[in-house]
Amino acid sequence: MDYLRADDHIEHRNNNFSRYRSPLMNQLFDDTRFYEILDRHPMMGSFATDVMNAMGRSNPNFEAYLTDARDNLAKTNPAIYSQLVSLIFYLADLFSEISVKYYYPRNHYIDLFQKIDNYCGSQSCIVNFNYDLLLERSLCAHLNGGFDILKVDDYINKNVKVIKIHGACNWRYNPQTVHTKQTTAFDFFSNFSKELITNGTKDQIYPLASDINNVNFNPEYVEGLQSWTVKLPAISLPLKDKTSNYVCNESHINILKESIKKADRVLIIGWRGADQYLFTLLKNELGDKKINVTVVAKNSTAESVIQHFASNVPQFRINPKNVHQTGFSDFMKTEDYENFFKNYD
Repeated sequence: MDYLRADDHIEHRNNNFSRYRSPLMNQLFDDTRFYEILDRHPMMGSFATDVMNAMGRSNPNFEAYLTDARDNLAKTNPAIYSQLVSLIFYLADLFSEISVKYYYPRNHYIDLFQKIDNYCGSQSCIVNFNYDLLLERSLCAHLNGGFDILKVDDYINKNVKVIKIHGACNWRYNPQTVHTKQTTAFDFFSNFSKELITNGTKDQIYPLASDINNVNFNPEYVEGLQSWTVKLPAISLPLKDKTSNYVCNESHINILKESIKKADRVLIIGWRGADQYLFTLLKNELGDKKINVTVVAKNSTAESVIQHFASNVPQFRINPKNVHQTGFSDFMKTEDYENFFKNYD
C-alpha cells in the first residue's frame, strides 16, 4: 500500500527522509542507503553482495533466492545458516530505522482509520505483512496515544485489530539466558542456526516489545532470573513456503479467525496473494459464506486478479468493477473508495 502520496514525497523530501523510504525486496541491501545498518551486521557482507548481484538478473525473486539458499546452498556451505540468522537481526534493525525516520503524521493509514471510524463503527481487522511500524505509529496518532507499540497485546485489544502474520521489527521472542554479558544475541543464536532456520522456534513472542528509538541486541540483565538474557527478533524470513512460515502468537491468530468469520467485506491493498497460510485461514474460516471483495492491485489485470483469488478462496466474490489497477493513492481519490466503507454491496 502506498504510504504517502507522490506529492508528499516531493514536498517533504530531504536526504534522510527519502533515504529511508521502505525498500522493495530487491532493495534490502542497497549500500547507498543502508550502509550504516549493514556495517552493524558484518555477517551480512558476503551474503548481501551475493543477493544484490542475483537481484540484478532478469526476473529476480528474493523469496526464491532465500529458499534455495536455505534448502540447497546451505548443504555445501553451512555458514549460510548463520548468515540467515544475521538477516533476521538485520531486518529488525533496518525496519526499526525506517519506522522512525520515514514516519510522516499525515499519511494514507490515517485516512483509512478515519474512514473506519466514520462508517464501520471503528471496528476492523487489518492484516499487515510489513515488518515496519508505520501503520502502528499512525494508529497511535489517530487514537491520540491510545495504542502502544511497546505492548504486543495492544495489537488485538483495540477496536481496530492489527494482525502482523510475519511479525514486527520490534517484536522479540521470550528471553534466553546466557552465561556472560559478553555473549551477543547473534553469537548465541548462531550457535544453533541450522536448527533455527530449518525448524523455526516454538517460543511465544514476548509481551513487551523493544523501543525502536533505542535498538540494540545486547544482553540484558533480568533480576527475576538472576541472569543475563538475549532475545531473537520475532520476524519471519521472506521464504516461499509460507504455509507454516508465520510469526504471530496464537492469541493473535485466534482473533484473526474470529474476525474472518464476522467480516462483511474485504479490502485488499497491494497484496499479491502469495501467502498460502492466509489463504488457508480465509478458506477455512469463511466456510460457505460468500464475501464481497475490493482489490487494489497496481499494474494487474482484473481477470488475472479475480482468477487468482477465486482459485485460492472461492468464497471471495469480486466484481470486475471492484478491481482497481492503480496505486492506493489514486484509488483513495475515487468514489469507490468512499463507497467501500459506507454502502458496499
